[in-house]
Amino acid sequence: MILKEKQFITQTDRRLAAGDAAEKQMAFYLKREFGTAKDIWVINDLRIGHDSEFAQIDHLLVSQWGLFIVESKSVTGSVHINAHGEWAREYDGKSEGMPSPVLQAEAQGRILKQLLTANVRELLGTIAGMQKGLGLCPVTVYAAISDSGIIHRGVDLPQVMKADAVAPAIKDWLKKCSLVKE
Repeated sequence: MILKEKQFITQTDRRLAAGDAAEKQMAFYLKREFGTAKDIWVINDLRIGHDSEFAQIDHLLVSQWGLFIVESKSVTGSVHINAHGEWAREYDGKSEGMPSPVLQAEAQGRILKQLLTANVRELLGTIAGMQKGLGLCPVTVYAAISDSGIIHRGVDLPQVMKADAVAPAIKDWLKKCSLVKE
């Protein structure tokens, strides 16, 4: 179920427009896979803050089995991830370094988990005076590269994939979790 769509505005800066296009592409795939699901909620473009730290999460999926953060990256050329996990982007024949979207999503996940943990009583209530917790709630992150981009890997980062592969990966993960419960 889609709980929140991103409200896009026309961008005049080509990098911002490309970023919006990558987020639209990922939102499309998530809506196609989970738009009618009753047991997973999709929140696009979520801004949160906790203890003077802020995070803008492109796509957050909430399920009984955990939380999923998807960081969309516009790549129309190539991205290179070297053996040290360092990222570079190629565009118009030029190469430049870029921050790791995996580390970015992991930082967003830490802030989200801190915010939820700090507010767990309001979110979940208590049972017989004992506070329910979120300490074991997994946060899984993905870096979604535009379908037109090419990924060159010097190291295996399984959470980095093309945008069209993210929703099926999440669906597979959820299926494995539900089999464990049965």
